[in-house]
Amino acid sequence: MLLFFDIETAPACDWETLESRLKEIWIERYLKDNDEAPEDFYLERAWLYSAFSRILCISCWYIWEDWEIVVKTYQWEEKEIIESFFEATQKVRLCWWNIKKFDIPFIFNRAIVNGIRIPQYISSIGKKPWEVSHLDLMEIWKNNWFTNTWLALTCEVLWIPTPKDAMNWAEVGKHYLETWDVSKIVEYCEKDVKATIAVYQKMLECVII
Repeated sequence: MLLFFDIETAPACDWETLESRLKEIWIERYLKDNDEAPEDFYLERAWLYSAFSRILCISCWYIWEDWEIVVKTYQWEEKEIIESFFEATQKVRLCWWNIKKFDIPFIFNRAIVNGIRIPQYISSIGKKPWEVSHLDLMEIWKNNWFTNTWLALTCEVLWIPTPKDAMNWAEVGKHYLETWDVSKIVEYCEKDVKATIAVYQKMLECVII
């Protein structure tokens, strides 16, 4: 059984309440050769870095052999989200866009921050590339091409409705810090997964996965 999933992340706090040492590290490490104010750049980019942000939700779409789809989204407390995700993914193959370079490493790091024991199938430590079972659709789309590509761009090329119609990744953190509401973010996350499943189905028509 395949499990398609997406995570949405946001800065763990606003710039004003960020610890002073973390502010120093942010400015020293990420603001080099950048003219933006540190608080603006933090709001725009902190969601990319697990040390400065948190997981808001994980949307899981289970795909059975007859293409029956079961949807489950975990939200609210980060520790509970990660623990529920680990419990729900023990006997499935994980599939997503750029799963190996972003989603899984991010979950891995945040699990450590929250003191959660990480299942072996999540970790790639000591494993050869072919021993990692996660199915990364961006790797398939690239086919050894030298640069990454966006899911939204691939959807446009394949005539698949974009999941970025109401919100995009750059707006998630700002929306969360302004409203502390995740309902709109959950809706966006689920649209992302639905679009990725459509990309996967298109790929199946042309290539053996």
